[in-house]
Amino acid sequence: MGIESPAGGAGVAPERPRIFLSYGHDEYVEVAEKLYKDLTRKTGYDVRFDRIDLRAGVDWEETLAQALDWVSEDRARGRVIFLMTPHSVRKPDGYCLNELARAVTRRLKIVPVMVVAVEPPFSIGRIQYLDMTDCVPLASRLACYRRKLQVLLDALEHDTLDFGGAQSRVLKALRPLECPNIGAQAQRFTGKKWLLARIDQWIKADGGARALWITGGPGSGKSALAYWLSAHRREVGAVHFCQHSERAGA
Repeated sequence: MGIESPAGGAGVAPERPRIFLSYGHDEYVEVAEKLYKDLTRKTGYDVRFDRIDLRAGVDWEETLAQALDWVSEDRARGRVIFLMTPHSVRKPDGYCLNELARAVTRRLKIVPVMVVAVEPPFSIGRIQYLDMTDCVPLASRLACYRRKLQVLLDALEHDTLDFGGAQSRVLKALRPLECPNIGAQAQRFTGKKWLLARIDQWIKADGGARALWITGGPGSGKSALAYWLSAHRREVGAVHFCQHSERAGA
């Protein structure tokens, strides 16, 4: 999660780029704290960070929502840095995912940072993340952290998320089609445990059929199931959703 903004003069328009730092309250919080200090004290970014401003008696959920609204007021320069750890991407009760969903809804530019090797949330699966897994623990890997910090600063300064990784090269080469956002339908996905068991059995089977065809009438949950599988089964390497109302390009 994220919050903190140095006080400014009344009526004075903010000049510094705005950043919302979203992170999990876990054993890797030192990375978030270090980034906050470096971004504010050394580079002059205006960073919202909840370990500074959230105190007893404060409506923390409303405060976080206001912080994201604050970033969206300067959409051209505003950024959300999303630190990925097992805690921040946990389902179904991970509040950082709520922050991420709000940022996506407001079409804010998101900079994912992989602190620990985890599966990136589906909503930002196409965004090239900065790999900082080799920077923890910080105490013994500060040199590596400083190198990665410079890469992050370059991305923020020049508005590019191309960190030179394999994912970025694949996306540029294949130029995948845009998929409709069916996140709302997927959130309502429930039940069908018998079907999930059948699918897991098919995944684990050796020498079985290479294709699995799932059919059903309109509204039976096929798309929501496919979305759920893409988010919860690492074996799913790619996914594309089609809409009956859209015609294929020439």
